Amino acid sequence: MAVLWSVSIRAEPGQVARDWQAVSDVILEDPKQAEVRYRSELDALPSDAVTIERVLASIKLKRAEFALDRDDPESLGEMLALADQAATLGEIEWAMLAWRDSSRRFFLRGDYVQAQSSAQRVLDAARQSGARKDEAQSLNDLGVLAKRRGDIRSAMIHYENALSIRRTINDRVGMAQTLGNLALVEKNRGGLLRALAFQREAHPLFVESAREHLIANSFDSLGLIYLALEDSVEAERQFREAMRIGDLPKNQDNILNTRCNLASALLSQGRVDEAEVQARLAYDHSEKRGLKPAMTSAGLLLATLSRRRGDFAAADRFTEGSIVLARGLGDTKEIIEPLIERTELRLAQGQADAAQQDIDEALALARRDQMRLLERTALEVHSRVLMARGLGDQAFQSRLEFERVSAEILGPDTMRRMAELLDAERERASRIVPAGPVKAATGRVPAWWLALGVLALIAARLFVAGVGRRVA
Repeated sequence: MAVLWSVSIRAEPGQVARDWQAVSDVILEDPKQAEVRYRSELDALPSDAVTIERVLASIKLKRAEFALDRDDPESLGEMLALADQAATLGEIEWAMLAWRDSSRRFFLRGDYVQAQSSAQRVLDAARQSGARKDEAQSLNDLGVLAKRRGDIRSAMIHYENALSIRRTINDRVGMAQTLGNLALVEKNRGGLLRALAFQREAHPLFVESAREHLIANSFDSLGLIYLALEDSVEAERQFREAMRIGDLPKNQDNILNTRCNLASALLSQGRVDEAEVQARLAYDHSEKRGLKPAMTSAGLLLATLSRRRGDFAAADRFTEGSIVLARGLGDTKEIIEPLIERTELRLAQGQADAAQQDIDEALALARRDQMRLLERTALEVHSRVLMARGLGDQAFQSRLEFERVSAEILGPDTMRRMAELLDAERERASRIVPAGPVKAATGRVPAWWLALGVLALIAARLFVAGVGRRVA
């Protein structure tokens, strides 16, 4: 059913956002005490009619309950109903904030249908009320959801429209967010130069924001680019810096991806025990909270760790669990990765025919959704499967295709051009960063200062990598 609303004129411009943030601050300080406070506020209101006062008090109470991990699907549905009521009663800004919060929580749980429905509500309301900043945010959110479904074309359209609005209204934090999302899409497509260009533009904006969680996200994105460049040591540094900033007791949902990424970097270096610590923390937390996307990624890591240790039963259990979850989510990337892992497991078990089925599906999905990095990985495994089946000629052709895709993504020309771009970034950073480290009141080097120096390291590393590839 469509939600009908009228635009509220109750509050001064920006007042609702400030009120929402004030509630956030109260909840952050003590969620249990906040729950008591907002329940008392609700109980003090007349209950014989649905009024805007009761609706807003109920929204505050729901937010406090969510902070206590009581954000199950039923409770999220109740929040959506409250947001709809707020919109009907004229409080559009409160409704949009509640819809967006619900969308984010549905997203973390892997309920992309409800997440999209909530984000679409925000978009419709923002367009009707002329709230351009909210329109751009909802377009960005819809882009993230489209990317998760493997609909790259729709994701790019949403991101580009969001970025256009954010440039027009000079929403610099929003610009950084969308640029970072574009960088990740291009990375997955194998367009590392384009990914780097977007990330170069986003990074100073993240730093400028002085918001630690955004700077942590930027470190995480840089780490992913390093992983794509097969520099797991530098990737680890970026992920650890993101963890240093974001690993807070009340932020565990939001750092699950970084924790999994750190485990991947450690695993690439053969540091199995350290990788398992991070993967297990991510898996246990996501399982407890019902966060299916993170549980899929962490389960995949545990499957790989189990296989490498020769525990094929555990590897099979974790891999199967990740595949089932990923198919339920409809996330192409999350489907491809465990299919590749199960292929490796079947090869280790001497089941080449079963391995062929999995790797064929993984390769087809990667090609369909333009995921060039995963296509490259799948091709290498594909050639080994064919060889295990005694199909030497086909294995040779698959290996040639792997080499061709590798040259396109990580060839010397790409590496040289990336080094040039990052050399320019290093010079720009050197003009901004003070001559000596600026210490925060705590005595630590602030995250924003560290962030400015991050890209300065990349030029030298990429130049060396590029020379190495040319010599080889």
